[in-house]
Amino acid sequence: RLLGIRRFAVAAHDDFVDIPEEQLRALIQSEVTHWAVQPQANVDLSLILQPWDPVDFMEFLKHELPIRYARRMKLLETVPGWGHNQFIANIREMYLHSFAQLQSLASDDVTEFRTIMGEIQKRHSRTTKLVNAFREARGDTLTQEEVDSFLDSFFTGRISTSALVSRFMAVTASDRKEAPPQDMMSIVQGAVRKATKLCKGYYGTAPEIEVMVGNPPPRNPPVAQYF
Repeated sequence: RLLGIRRFAVAAHDDFVDIPEEQLRALIQSEVTHWAVQPQANVDLSLILQPWDPVDFMEFLKHELPIRYARRMKLLETVPGWGHNQFIANIREMYLHSFAQLQSLASDDVTEFRTIMGEIQKRHSRTTKLVNAFREARGDTLTQEEVDSFLDSFFTGRISTSALVSRFMAVTASDRKEAPPQDMMSIVQGAVRKATKLCKGYYGTAPEIEVMVGNPPPRNPPVAQYF
């Protein structure tokens, strides 16, 4: 049984309906197709770091995350033979699990939603291993250029999604303390150094990166892990 879910919200209306087990997966797949073509919000630091009201943030994520997870699944389906690569298939099933979990949520309680977000956050930590799966597929069904293009698209979307979820967890933490402003320039420069080192390690060279800074330099709460 997929998650043990028996009640599921369909896109056509806001009601929840009881679904027999044998019909559940087909319904979820059709919902994935529906949500994958919905417009996705443009996420930048100003959106992530705005002073969110917890309820408003929850409602935003309830709408935005199904779109992002559905698109991630459709992207995985573009990989030739994805269903025969056990790890890629498992990653897609993981996103299906999270998508269905969100769509089956009937409560408007922020605390309950935060618990689910914690479960999803922990579950999705495994997606970084997707790189190894593509290394194995490289040369068989995909060129190096195709692997690089796919991983770039996949992880670019994942970073902004993870940043949103992490921000929600911080905003709704019971012991929340306002974090002091951080020097964004030092964070970005640190990210440039790490990216340069990785490029030289993998490819033997690295592009020159120019950091443009406003005046005065921006100072924001810490989100260094996303740079």
